[in-house]
Amino acid sequence: MITTIKNILNNIKIHNFERIIIELILLTMLFNTNIIVGVVFLLIIIFEILLSKDTKNMLFIFIFLSFFDEKIQIKQLGGSVSRIIMLFILLKLAIQIIKNKIKPNKFHIGVIIFFTISFIVGVIEKNINMEVFVTIFNIFLFICFSITLNLENNEEIEDFIEKLCYTIVIAVLCASIYGLITISFFKDVRGDTISYRFKGTYEPNFMCMYLNLAILALFTIKEKVNKILYYILSALFINFAILTVSMTGLGVLLVSIIIYFMFYIKEWKKLLKELGIIFLISIIMFFGIKIVKIESLMEHVNSNNQNNSEVINEVENSQPIEENLNNIGNTKSQVDDDDLIYLEESGIHARIRRIINQLENGKIDDLTSGRTALVRTFFKASFNRPILEILFGNNPINKKVYCDFFDRECFSHNSYMDCLYNFGIVGFGVIIGFLLYRTIKNIYVNTNITDCKYSKNIKIIRIMLLMCAVALTLYTKRMFLILFLI
Repeated sequence: MITTIKNILNNIKIHNFERIIIELILLTMLFNTNIIVGVVFLLIIIFEILLSKDTKNMLFIFIFLSFFDEKIQIKQLGGSVSRIIMLFILLKLAIQIIKNKIKPNKFHIGVIIFFTISFIVGVIEKNINMEVFVTIFNIFLFICFSITLNLENNEEIEDFIEKLCYTIVIAVLCASIYGLITISFFKDVRGDTISYRFKGTYEPNFMCMYLNLAILALFTIKEKVNKILYYILSALFINFAILTVSMTGLGVLLVSIIIYFMFYIKEWKKLLKELGIIFLISIIMFFGIKIVKIESLMEHVNSNNQNNSEVINEVENSQPIEENLNNIGNTKSQVDDDDLIYLEESGIHARIRRIINQLENGKIDDLTSGRTALVRTFFKASFNRPILEILFGNNPINKKVYCDFFDRECFSHNSYMDCLYNFGIVGFGVIIGFLLYRTIKNIYVNTNITDCKYSKNIKIIRIMLLMCAVALTLYTKRMFLILFLI
């Protein structure tokens, strides 16, 4: 027994990636149980960063924590602990760049110039605030990652992609478990229909995107994962995605799986078998959830004297990036403590019935949760302003514009409209051209990865994110940046 423990400890000590993942799991899952425990693990992560000789491990830490930004916060900082992590990582990267005299390439210089111009335009238009600095800082940090990453051959690139996918899968699994433990569901009231949507660690639409990302990441490393575990995790992620009741997210998942099948059409028999097993397990899990009912989790939480109303109302305290488009008014007044989760006629069933009704009545704006109305609003607003802003926007942060459909100011909930409004016609053309070029040409980690065995998987993940961008604001999100800026 003692020998076994010593071997485990020795492996953890030698294998830095595995040790860091374990530390991150403990940090994110235990942070809110006890502030002292949380701070201890935070200090351990900072210690890992300061001693790390591998840029990749720092990047994996940063990405893992991005799934928990809304949950691991320190009030004194006024935000997520990621802000502390960001500062230490930037310090370490700056030291590496200066010490090793690493020079940025044309791509890095181009991105820096682009956002510098956007910042200058913002200064001219007097639209600069702290959020602008945070956004630019975040993008600059990823540029520093890109500058310091030095992957010389396909073997190193494949190893990086594998570890990135492991990080995403484990982080999303932890986020999903965290959401279940805290009964993190959002009550969606639309007319006479009530749906309970799984939030996980963020909000339903973003959580569904995270789950899509985890599924595609799992598809990427399926040869490295135990087959039974691969099937179970895939089915589990699909069921969590269904619980978010995000029709856009589920639609994107379906299209992504079809694209995945098309990319690997030569292996169609093997893929049909795998997907068939996954969907069979998913159906069994789904009906198992319906039989067991999630109310049993509610009783467990009550027995531990947790405040359910506080958990369910966390949406009020979230950053107003993806507010519920249909619940106009005070969310808190719409939520009852005893009214948590019901999966019989609510959730996905109610959403499908509502979609059919809206299609029959031609209510396109209602069908899209007002997103089509927001597209029209932001498109008009992008051209109804001074010529300088029409051409170059005003600054890189997301903004609200008054929308008649909601009778209030709203975010666009559309990355493409955000780019047009924030960066103007010129900036919009540059960004779209950049995204398409890197996706089509398979440019990643500063090189063409066409000969890499994971090149198709990276392209599929990128296409999935570009589809999600139609309904979400993504261009400032780390999951988006790591797939396009690195």
